[in-house]
Amino acid sequence: MKQSKKMIFTKTISRSLMVLSVMALFSINNIYAQVGIGTETPHDSAILEVQSTQKGFLPPRLTIAERDGIVSPANGLTIYNTDNKCLELFNNADWISICDGSVVTTPPYSSSYVHCSTPTEIVDVVSTTGKIWMDRNLGAAQVATSTTDSQSLGDLFQWGRFADGHQCSGSATYNTDLADTAVPDAGNTWDGKFVLNSANEFPRDWLDPQDNALWQGVNGENNPCPSGYRIPTKLELEDELNEFSADFSADATGAFQSPLKLPISGYRRLNNGYVVTTVGRYWVSTVGSGVQIDALYFMDTASSAVMTGTNRAEGAAIRCIKN
Repeated sequence: MKQSKKMIFTKTISRSLMVLSVMALFSINNIYAQVGIGTETPHDSAILEVQSTQKGFLPPRLTIAERDGIVSPANGLTIYNTDNKCLELFNNADWISICDGSVVTTPPYSSSYVHCSTPTEIVDVVSTTGKIWMDRNLGAAQVATSTTDSQSLGDLFQWGRFADGHQCSGSATYNTDLADTAVPDAGNTWDGKFVLNSANEFPRDWLDPQDNALWQGVNGENNPCPSGYRIPTKLELEDELNEFSADFSADATGAFQSPLKLPISGYRRLNNGYVVTTVGRYWVSTVGSGVQIDALYFMDTASSAVMTGTNRAEGAAIRCIKN
């Protein structure tokens, strides 16, 4: 009996579907099957076995900085550290050296870092610009709950200085002369003290001569941010200003309503060390053509938030950005 074209077409489709089903099952079996490279009989306990008498297994090779840049590494993740010259395995919160079993994770803060209270907790927040920031000011005990939350204000750094204790609100002042080196904890008489420029001598710095190379990048000299973080550039902080100005308002209220929840940090005067609590000032790393640094500035009134020139001898807040 002669088959109709419709029956032939139906059978053809049925056969095709059967072939596709078998291929899909075969693919699924392959996905979950053991894999052997250099062997057809991988060990029963291994999902992957590699055998060779002439070549070795080469894992990813990373520097310390590259390793620490891995976001949320999985337990068991393995790399070869080209700085430490050793295989390293991630376990919970630490990288472990295969060479001697030691914990080799880079500490977030250096041993010479002077904390004014407890070390600042490192918690990330993603802003509307897509950049990753610490969710609180450097030295702050918590994320801001209001524009004037005293636990969220953080420390006040003189531009370019390391965290040697000078940034603490109750630190002593030094008024004999200006610092002649930016190197901290080198037996200087001003170590740990807020260096005053009581005469407002130009260029109103704590350091003579000025050093524009400080705080430049994640490996920059005197970078006080934790490992993997740095002082933001002017463009990066200005982008945040533009975002919260557009989304909320260009003032202290908008700064707090932004994902960064920037409080009115206060700033420390260069001539007497007095802390002014009605103003928010935030440092950037960018050095312009003048002697001042364009910091983010806003007040507790309805005045606009702006980037404005700030004397380097003044103490201002830091919000670290992830490198």
